[in-house]
Amino acid sequence: MGGHVLGQGSVMQLATDETVLIGRFAKGPENWPASVNAAQFATQFGSANSAAYPAEVQARQFFANGGTSLHVIRVSDSGSLTQALVGDSIAATGIYAAQSLSNARLLVAPELSFLGGSEFTNALAAYRQFVANHDIILILDPPPGLASSTAMIDWANNSLPADDPHLVVYFPYLQVMLDGNLATVPPSGAMAGIYARNDSTSGIWTAPAGTSLILNAGDITPALTSTDSDNLNAQNINAIRSFPGTGVVPWGARTRDLQDAENRYVPVARTGMWMAASISRALAFAAINDNDATLWSQVRAMVESFLNTLWRDGAFQGIKASDAYFVRCDSSTTTAADILNHRANLIYGVALLRPAEFSITSLTFPTFDPDRAPPEPVLESATVDGELQFAVPTAAGFNYVWESTTDPAIGPWKEISALTLGDGSWLRAAYPTKAARSFFRLRVAPAR
Repeated sequence: MGGHVLGQGSVMQLATDETVLIGRFAKGPENWPASVNAAQFATQFGSANSAAYPAEVQARQFFANGGTSLHVIRVSDSGSLTQALVGDSIAATGIYAAQSLSNARLLVAPELSFLGGSEFTNALAAYRQFVANHDIILILDPPPGLASSTAMIDWANNSLPADDPHLVVYFPYLQVMLDGNLATVPPSGAMAGIYARNDSTSGIWTAPAGTSLILNAGDITPALTSTDSDNLNAQNINAIRSFPGTGVVPWGARTRDLQDAENRYVPVARTGMWMAASISRALAFAAINDNDATLWSQVRAMVESFLNTLWRDGAFQGIKASDAYFVRCDSSTTTAADILNHRANLIYGVALLRPAEFSITSLTFPTFDPDRAPPEPVLESATVDGELQFAVPTAAGFNYVWESTTDPAIGPWKEISALTLGDGSWLRAAYPTKAARSFFRLRVAPAR
């Protein structure tokens, strides 16, 4: 099939605002992500005393500040909080229950900063590794009770890394109405909602900060002066300010990376991660195509079209397209050794900060290999609200379809889902449980 490209389409812009919230709740399924809106959250996880559940407080803050797409993971009430939040990678509990959420872009774990000493250090290390592996931003709350910007800076400098583009921190706390009472709460849920609101109105490439993004809060505590705000932002701790006549607003948009200028700002880091995820997902079609000039040309066309759309939407700097982005995928990026090993390389650059100053990303993706064996599926499942729910990772170059039967010995096995071409994301499915016994299986076969 040399010279032909099968299944090539376009780069789809993945969602930017899908948020994962992990913590303890009064009720709900444990260690299984549930996608909910505000009403569904109240029904499935809500309680009559939300103040008793820090994660519930932040979920309500998320929805109150513009968030819409929330994946809730309730961790176990038994055992230590550290063990519950971190969980086990094999059993897919704790933070690892989020691995099947392929489009997640934000993570909030309100109880993480309740931990102290080595427990906090070890738990944060596990979370940092997870978000780095999945290109997610973790919005981390300050611990309770910090009474000044100086105390916040001291805690951050003693407890947090100074080189992590996946970590974002805000200070101070918010004063909000909670169950009819005035309460002081950390800002992570509200800020995740602000991110979602800003993404929908202005784009992920714009800073989620400023007077146009008013938080649903009466005030902040402790109060901050302009000097406090400047000192916090200088340490890449994002200040939240309260201005008379305006309200409470986020006044900074920096990651906890004080060393890399490219990843210092939230919109730059988030946009880079999101673009790479969108492009990688779209390149899955290459796994059923020959590694030749025809394929490289199609890859360039796809990615150039994607980046051109973003440039016209205002994501990149530069009056000319050549000053805003470039794309390379040809014999200069893919060597003879790459071809022999059934892989190709894409290099693209985008001017996120200044025209013709490119942030460069390299992606390697598989091409057709007749000897490539399908990966052994890692199946996760749970029964939730009368449904049997499945999640399984997919691989480029293979087709996936769910089948069922009432008797696995004699069949017949019937297809109960559409054929899906693997693209590296997780395939999720849910089927109602029935009185009659049913068996399910996932059939995996080469797509070419």
